[in-house]
Amino acid sequence: MEEDNNNIIVVEAVDEEDEDIFDEENIHIRNFLRILPNMVYFNTIFTVVFGSSIIILAISLFTDLNPSIIPFEVVPINFGKATNLIRQLSIFFTFISFITSNILIMRIVLTFSFGIGFIAICVEGSPINLSYMMWNFVILLINIKHVILICYSKRHIKFDDDRELLYNKIFRKIFLRSIYKVLMQNSLIRVINQDRYYAKDGDECNNLTILISGIMKKIDTKNKVSYVKVCSFIDSPEFVMRHNIRGQRFNVSFYAETECKILIWPREMITDLLNSNIDIERSLLSILGIDVANKVLVLDNL
Repeated sequence: MEEDNNNIIVVEAVDEEDEDIFDEENIHIRNFLRILPNMVYFNTIFTVVFGSSIIILAISLFTDLNPSIIPFEVVPINFGKATNLIRQLSIFFTFISFITSNILIMRIVLTFSFGIGFIAICVEGSPINLSYMMWNFVILLINIKHVILICYSKRHIKFDDDRELLYNKIFRKIFLRSIYKVLMQNSLIRVINQDRYYAKDGDECNNLTILISGIMKKIDTKNKVSYVKVCSFIDSPEFVMRHNIRGQRFNVSFYAETECKILIWPREMITDLLNSNIDIERSLLSILGIDVANKVLVLDNL
């Protein structure tokens, strides 16, 4: 028993020592971060350094015309030689690719860059630097593939009138048409006749639904009445809370004052889709979150 107690004491002492070391490391990290330049000045520092570098680059590109503009000896560029000119163009396009934040433009410019680099090696004459040529060619192929895939993902896909309306009203800012097409695969369009309930208080929540057209009234347990906005989700709060008991049944009723057209995803099917595609799930949940927030603001104003 005494030996066990001693072991326990030793373990506790080691743990306390580790905690002290951890705290000491945190202090060093905080002190280091304090001496870093304030991010307020980062853009200014970067602009000065980047601008100076561009000026020096511009001067160096004109050294062939007047070598005396550089106070020390430099290797001439010799733009008159085709291979040198092509290599400069290749580097220029690589530079452009780093400036743009548009992925498609970046890939297109990189395609030009490595395509020109590949040509430069081909026209250089023998002996050919085969490894360097193949590096350029392989990277060229990768960028061509990405350009084709991005262009294909941005292609215009035609939907029926109802789904086109929902895309423009709800999903356009978040989803590409190709992703929206995947989301719509298991969706169904249904009509609720006038003076019929879509759901009553206590009914199970088995779908995710959007009101396409018509007037649908929402009645809570205190008989407070509000209306579902056209081109908005009917049961977004329940779907967001689908993993909680509160999301399993409705605590409000939905009544069609006129004939209502709705788009439905069966909950089981859309859950399977979201589980297999995390990007679609995150985007859809962000849209549902905005819809729920709008519903809360409407209730606050009643």
